[in-house]
Parts: sequence; structure tokens; C-alpha cells
Amino acid sequence: SDRRARIDKFVLRYGNASDDAGLELTGTAWQDDDQSIAVEAQAEGLDPGWLRTLAPALNVLQGVDTVFSADTSLRFDPNGDLQEGKLALNAGDSLIDLPGILERPITAYGFSADLSIGAYGAKWQLEKAEIALADNARVTVSGTANRGANEGLAELSVHAHNFTVAKVLEAWPIAVSPPARAWIAENIHEGRIPEFKASVRANIGARGQPVAFHDFEVDGRMPLRDVRMSFWGPLPEATGIDAEARITERHFEAEVLKGVAGPMEIKGANVVVTGIDKGKGHEVLDLTAELAGPVSGLMTILNERPLGFADFLGLRPAQLRGGIAGTLSLNFPPVADLSLDDVQISAKARTFDASIPGIAAGRDLKQAALSIAVDKNDLQIDGKAQINGLPVGLSAHLPFSGGKRYLSRYRVHGSASAKRLRERGIMPEGLPPSLLQGRIAFGLVSRQISRGRTLVDLDLDFSKAAIDFSMLGWKKKRGEYAAARGNIRVEGSWNPHIDGFQISGPGLRIKGKAAWNKGDKHLPTIDISTLKIGGGTDTSVHFRNPSADSYALALNGGRVDVRPFLKSQNDGGTASGQQRSSTRHLSLDLRNVDVQLRNAPAIRNVSGQVRLQGGDVLLADLTGQTADKSKLRFKLSQNGRLQMHADHAGAFLDHLGLPGQIRGGRLALNGNATPDFRSITADLKISEFEIVDAPVMMRVLQLASISGPLEALAQGSGLKMEALEAPFSVSNRKLRIKDGHVYGGSLGVTFRGEVDIRKQRLDMRGAVVPIYVMNRILRSVPLLGDVLTGGDGVFAVSYTVKGPLEKPQIATNPLSLLAPGGLRRLLLD
Repeated sequence: SDRRARIDKFVLRYGNASDDAGLELTGTAWQDDDQSIAVEAQAEGLDPGWLRTLAPALNVLQGVDTVFSADTSLRFDPNGDLQEGKLALNAGDSLIDLPGILERPITAYGFSADLSIGAYGAKWQLEKAEIALADNARVTVSGTANRGANEGLAELSVHAHNFTVAKVLEAWPIAVSPPARAWIAENIHEGRIPEFKASVRANIGARGQPVAFHDFEVDGRMPLRDVRMSFWGPLPEATGIDAEARITERHFEAEVLKGVAGPMEIKGANVVVTGIDKGKGHEVLDLTAELAGPVSGLMTILNERPLGFADFLGLRPAQLRGGIAGTLSLNFPPVADLSLDDVQISAKARTFDASIPGIAAGRDLKQAALSIAVDKNDLQIDGKAQINGLPVGLSAHLPFSGGKRYLSRYRVHGSASAKRLRERGIMPEGLPPSLLQGRIAFGLVSRQISRGRTLVDLDLDFSKAAIDFSMLGWKKKRGEYAAARGNIRVEGSWNPHIDGFQISGPGLRIKGKAAWNKGDKHLPTIDISTLKIGGGTDTSVHFRNPSADSYALALNGGRVDVRPFLKSQNDGGTASGQQRSSTRHLSLDLRNVDVQLRNAPAIRNVSGQVRLQGGDVLLADLTGQTADKSKLRFKLSQNGRLQMHADHAGAFLDHLGLPGQIRGGRLALNGNATPDFRSITADLKISEFEIVDAPVMMRVLQLASISGPLEALAQGSGLKMEALEAPFSVSNRKLRIKDGHVYGGSLGVTFRGEVDIRKQRLDMRGAVVPIYVMNRILRSVPLLGDVLTGGDGVFAVSYTVKGPLEKPQIATNPLSLLAPGGLRRLLLD
């Protein structure tokens, strides 16, 4: 009516009706006022090829082998062109083979879609399309497409479930962001993608032109579960990865939750790959990973080319022990022919109970808890460890770029007991435990200036230690400050020089330098420019170690106080005993050195040589001067022959701590001695001298009532004596004198007995002869002289001196004035 037509129902069958195959279309159609024709129909057995006739954009369906059922609502203009429409499509099992779009055919086990078309095919609205795939995987797609006169824009939302990495690549259209798809195909392997959401934008061409997809924009997000991921050939693949990932047409990023990379456990990571839109070789990988595992594992990774950090540090990864945890950051283009300049790398980590062999002057670093920061510019290490069994704090800095004043710098500090240092072989051998007790704090800074040159600054603090060098006349208590400092230079593999060292403490100052000969493992040659000990020793010393069993020591000028050494020898202390146990020889060379033996003036300008072994003197040949410049000489031959001469006996005795008792005279001593001087047999002779101060003799003369000599001594004018002769021996710390005598014009004295040096006591006896000349004449009468005098003289007074050296008891026997010599000897004995 009114020129409008309506078909209330139509049925269209196409194909072989006998076997119910082919298309069956049932519906209604009518014409509206604008002469357009509307059709609503239900289709069964719909071939996708028929849909292609509705719009050129549906040409893509030509590779779909399936049969649709559909509900359609279409509107055509009077010319039969489709103005708008809606399609609700459903299909069962389908084979989708779209060469150039999909990499390979895929099988779908169900399909449904709701599609709207408008504006003569210029506008598309895909309400929802869902495809069911194998293994319960499915994909849901929705979107729009709008084509204008100049361009067209398509926007799709893709939501996939229960996919594997392989199935994602199967379903990913080749034309949709090929670089992003290619990067996933090359670097993400195996594993599951439980859910994938993506938005896709693309230019599909202007209205009226064939659909052509280009200028893709993709933003896909997906959880990755148990996948295997590779980043770059030299780095190990990461397996068991769980991550939250995002892929766009330009970059890939993933927040890794866990996984494993070689021997290292991934605790978390952030991966960003940019430049994937530019194609293979143009990507840039930015990786930050929290790693934990063995030190050897991380160093193996960092040693891969072009990194090579282990080789640079001189380490063998397989020899490293312990664990490490930290952050590794890498930024580089993941191509095979990289150089280190192409890689930005940094790592921050902490080690646990790590062990690095031979890194600390050839000694192992163990139980290391270190904080490590490394990048292309430098390596910084801070923490605690054990070196040679000693706990230390340490830091290290190794710059990798130029412009630094050193190739490496190590700082080590700590403290240890002297006992621990001895146990670890760090204390010099031969030092007894009593010399150093308590804790020693130490600090060391080592700087490698070049491949063959290293500078070391060493500081030692002895404030918490007690030091007992009594044999050198110096010791300190705990709490008193004492320190040592040294500046060491090492050239080549083994050629150290101590360019300067200082040792200071209360009453102690030592300055000098030292050097080892090239390739020589003996003790160094040492030059001590300043050696000050207390107020006694102030000299310079040159020390060398010419062989494994000998030392050579040269003293040049200054003053040396040997009183502490002599006291330690007399006391028989540990230091002395320790020295005697040594098998090493010491050659001592003195040049114009003032030597102080007792609490008396020093012997001047001592020169000569002494050879020692432990506390034993093997030979000696020394000359010197007394205060009045009189000559002295002391000589001990290798066969034990002992000789001593002094041009001024009195001055020499002053230097021995016996001031003022003798004036003038010449002294000669000849005999034999053992190397330790514990056994001596010798004859002492002093000629032409005066006795000026002799308290014991004055007391004897006073008790014997011998007035003349007594007055001479008391008035200080002195007794002129011709000679003193005293055969003596020393053994077991006792001095024994046999038949000693001293005589002059008016007096003669005999003496014999012993002095206990250890107990400082004496037991002496003898006789005083008032008229020595007359007695000497009587003794010269043959036979009668010896009978009358008994070797002492007819006119003599016998005496005894016993008790402490400081205050002995003195007694005389006046009856001996009347007794002949033989009877007096009986009285004395």
C-alpha cells in the first residue's frame, strides 16, 4: 500500500536439500517510507563466503572453514547497498586458516559474535566476539571501526584466558605489531599466560578503499607463570618466572615476582625492553633484578663477555665460596657483538659467609659479610671478614675508569690480642710472649698505583697492650700510649721498601726506613736514623739479614745504654733465655759509640766488632776511651782467649761503677771465658796506681791500728801502690779470688775468697802487712823467709770481710802480729 511492500515471511534454501546441507534463510522484509528495505532473518548453514558480499571488510572470513548460524537485522538503500545492520553469529568447530594473518591454522571449538554495521559500512561495532580453543582457552574481542573520507581507525579490546606462550603467538595476528610479537617469540618461551588483556588501535584505510591494517598501537597486559625468558645471549636464561607483564608496539616490561637465573634465585625484577618497534638489533634492555645465591654464581654471570669482571679482579669464580644477595642492574642493546662500552651495569649486594682465596696479600678472605656496589666506573666494598683468621673491618675501592690516583685502594682495620697474632704467625719469630701482651689495634691502607707499584700505609696502636723490652731499657703499661706507623712501597711481585716508619711511646722514639732486596725473602735491610730509648740510648742503626741464619747490626755514633741488657742477663730472665735458644748469629759493628755499662759515665768512642749467637759472645774486638781519653781495649778470641787493657785503670773502674777508689794505673787482664761469660778464669794486674777511696780497707786499717796508711786514705792524699795482682775465676754466678795481693812502699795487703753475685754477698779474708818492704826482704831469704812469713809476712794483721756488699762485717786478729807465717795460716784457716 502507498507503494510500500512487506514480506511477512520468506524462506530461502540454497544447496542440496535432500541431505539437509546448505543455507536456509527464514525471515521478514519490508520497505519503509524512505524506500529503504529492512530485512530480519535467521540463517542456518551460513557459509562465511556469503558474508563477504555484505561488506569488503569481511573478506578476512574467506579462510574460515565453518558453518554459521545467524540472527540478522539489515537495512538496504533503494539501490540495494547495505546502510546498516546487526549480526549475531554462532558456529561450532572451525578451522581458521588465514595466511599472512595467522602464523598457522588454528582450530576453534566454538564461536559467537555480535556485530553492528552502520553508515554504509563506514562504522563497525563489535559488541562481543568469543572463540573457544583447545585446553579450555578462549578469546573475547570487542571493538569499533570507523572509516572516513581520508582515514579509518579500528579499536579492539582483546581478552584471552588460559593460554600458553605458544598459543598466544598462534592467535596473535602477524600484522598486529610485528616487532612486539617477534620479541615475545624470541625471548619468552614455554610457560602459561592465565589471562591476556590488550587494546589494539590501527589505521584501516579510508572509506571506499580495501581494508589495510597499519600504524598499530598495542597495549597488552598479561601475567606470566612458570615461563622461560631470555634477555641476551651471554646472560643465563631465567626459568620458572612468575611476572606481571605489559607489551606494546614499542616496548615490553615485566615485574618479575620470582624465578631462577642460572645458579641465582630471582627474588624480584623489573625488565623493560624498548625499541622493539625498530626491529632486531635495535632493542635496549633495562634490567633490575633482586638476586640471591652463591657468590661464585653471580661472579660467573658478571664474568661473561663483554663484562669480564672476575677476570679484571683476578678472581676465579669456581674458587669463591659463600652466598650473596642484592640488586643487579643492566642496560644495553642485547646484541651478540657488544663491547663493555655498550653496557651500563651496576650491582649492589651483600655477601654471607663468603670466601675469596688469595685476595689479601696472598691470604684468604673468609667469613666475609660485605656490602658491594659496582658499576662501570668503580667497585666499592665495605664490611667485615677474616684475614688469616683475624676478624677485620675492610673497605675497597677499584676504579675502572681513568683519572684516579690509584688502580685499587684497600682499607683494613681491627684489633687482636698478641697471643692471637703469635698463633697466626704474624708476630716476628723469636719474640717471647712476655714482651707483648694485650690487644693491638691496626689499620692498613693499600693503594695500587700501577700494575707494578703498590703503596701501603700501616698504623699500629699499642695503647691497650703491655710491652716489656726490659733488655732494651723500655717498657710500658696498658693504658699508656704507644704507636707505630709505616709507609711501604712494593715494586713488582716482591720488592718492598719501607720508605719511612716511626715507633713512639713514653720515652721511646724510633725513625727509619727499610727495604728487601729483589727476590729476597729474608728480613729487610733497615736503616734507623733515630733510636732513642729513655734518657740513655740515642744512636743510629743499620740492620741487614745477609742469610737465613744471621743478622748484621751497625751502630754509628751516639750513645747506647747496655745496663738494661746486662741486668736481664744477670737476672736470667725470659728474654735472656729466649735469646740463648736462638741459633741465629748477630754481627755487631760499632763506630764511635758511647757505651754506658753501669751507673757511671759512658765509655767513649767505642769501635770494633762483636759476633753473638743468642746471648753468647762468639768473638769480640773493641776499642774505646775513658773520660780522660785514655785508651781501652777488649778482645775475646774465637777460642775463648780473653784480653783487656786500660791505659788509665782508675778511669776505667769509674766507668764500671767503682768511682774514686783507684787513681791512675795501667790495667791488664788475661785469661779465658766461655761465650756466655758464666765461666771466666783470668789474671788481673794493675800497676803504678793510687788508692784514694777504699771504705773497707780504711775499716780494716782502723781495726788493725795501722795509722800511717789510714791517715793517708782519710785525708784523700792517696796510697801509692806498685801493683795489684788478682787471679780469679767466675762460675755459677760466683767470683772467686785466689792469692790476690796489692802492695806498695808502706803497705801490702793479701786477699782471697768469693763474692756471690746473685746474692750480693762476699766472704773475703787476707792479711795487712804494715811494713811491706821489710817483709819483702825477709821473704827473699831462702827457706827461712818462707818459714817465717808463710807467704804473708812476719809483721801482718789478718782480717775477714763477710756479709752484704753494701755493709759487710769486718774483723781483724791482732795475735797474728806475733805468730810466724805457718801458725798464722793455721789461725786464718
